[in-house]
Amino acid sequence: HGGKFRITSVSPIFCIASTSPAHRGLCETVQSVSGMILDTSTSKMVQTIVITYGANDCESKVAFVPLAWIYSLLGLKGP
Repeated sequence: HGGKFRITSVSPIFCIASTSPAHRGLCETVQSVSGMILDTSTSKMVQTIVITYGANDCESKVAFVPLAWIYSLLGLKGP
């Protein structure tokens, strides 16, 4: 309560694609995002969000997602 942050947008379901060849084109069955950071080492033209997450309660993984895609998912104009 009283914090400086507030929710301004909510996306539709966010699917992290399975990396298993047997589940190509499907979401991970169990997925839990544990961290996100803007990768400042990449070009300003193609900014990337690095997402760390758990898959199926047994693996740790990293995904690299274009920031522009995140903005479009939220229905916002890009940075």
